[in-house]
This record gives sequence, structure tokens and C-alpha cells, in this order.
Amino acid sequence: MSSPPVVLVTGATGCLGAHTVLELIRRGYRVRGVSRSREKSEAWNAAYPQQACYIEWITIPSIVDLEALDRASIGVDYIIHTASPFNFDFEYNLEDMLVPSVVGTRNIMRVAAKRPRVKHVVIVSSLAAVVDHREGLNPERQYTPNDWATASWEEAARTEDAVYVWTASKIFAERAAWDFMQEDSPHFSITTFCPPVILGPPGQPFEHFDDLNESTRQHWSIISGEAKSIPAAFFPACVDVRDL
Repeated sequence: MSSPPVVLVTGATGCLGAHTVLELIRRGYRVRGVSRSREKSEAWNAAYPQQACYIEWITIPSIVDLEALDRASIGVDYIIHTASPFNFDFEYNLEDMLVPSVVGTRNIMRVAAKRPRVKHVVIVSSLAAVVDHREGLNPERQYTPNDWATASWEEAARTEDAVYVWTASKIFAERAAWDFMQEDSPHFSITTFCPPVILGPPGQPFEHFDDLNESTRQHWSIISGEAKSIPAAFFPACVDVRDL
């Protein structure tokens, strides 16, 4: 009897990553989960004891650590890359947002190219890489894979507009993946998902509501009364994390 395929999942203890891991296990895959700390992976196992035997945890504090990611990719059949910084309270545009997003994605492509066993790579991008939120929703327009939002690396590196920096990080990270496909013609294929704001029940373990992922935490601040007013929806479109 052949062993089930192995899927490497980055950001496995995040909101989307946790739901992805649970769905993979439900469908019969083995999972190798990348976590930033041993505490996070142990908390995941404690929250899902029945599923814990189907996941092997690899601790990689930074997704820009190519050597560690290379070791984690040994013996995997597929890669799902959900890890990417998403918050608007960062200090340094380049070090905290732009570089980890782009280099992290490029690293995923590089390690996959080294592993003949890898058949397919999934990268979670964002609708922000497709649609310029400053132009608002355009329900009459049909977007295609040829549509890209625009951003300048130079402006993203120096601006104080946190939303612009995050948007730029998604654009340049996804472009890095497609550029790799075009320039290196690797043996595997890729899919990029470009979701809008991700909402829904948190699948990841958390001790305090402040530990929630950015989009869920913002909604909790409204429900709990912490927010003094309802914040502006800079792009009023969303998807349920379970659907994604």
C-alpha cells in the first residue's frame, strides 16, 4: 500500500494555515507544517489532538531562512505557501514587510525547483495584487490573470501608508513567483489564490483576542466595543476562510 502524499504548509499555525492543514488531513494527506516557534506547534497539537498524529512540525522562525526551508522540503509532494506578514503596525517597511514577503515566496520556488518529487506549488497572494483598492469596487469588470495592481518598490520602501506597503508586498511577492516560472521553467506547476479580506472562525489556537490574525482581530474590536468607531473598510469584499 502506497503512503499518502506529503504536503508542506508554511504558516500552518495561522488562521488560513490551520484551516488548510485540517482540510488536508481530512482528505487523507500527510502534512509537514512550518511554524515560527515550537510553542505555536505544540498549541496546535493540543487544540487538535486527533489530528496531531498526521502532522510533522518544522520550526522555522523566519521564512527568509532558505537553508531551513530547504531541509523542510525534503520528501514532500506539494507545497502550500500561506505564510506572509499581514499587519499594519510594523516598524520598518523593508525589513518587516517587503523583504519577508518577496524573499519568502522566492525561497519557496527555489526549494521546490530542487525537489523533483514536488508536483505543484500553491501560493496565497491577495486580491490586493489584482485590484487597486484606491479605485474601489468595480462590479461590472471581469478581472483576468493579466490584471495587476500597481505599486512602486521605491515608494513602498519609504511611505508611511501601511496599507500601500502591504499591498506592494503582495504584488511583488506574487510577481516573483510568476517571474520564476517564466525564467527558470521548473518541473512543477503553480496556482496563486488572490482572496479579498479573509474572515470566519479562527482555526488557529490563541490565548488572547489580541493574538488573533489582523482581519479577525479588527472585527473582534468592533464586536467587543474596543473600537470607538467602526473603522473604514478600505476594500469591502471578503471570503470565508473555510471556503478559501
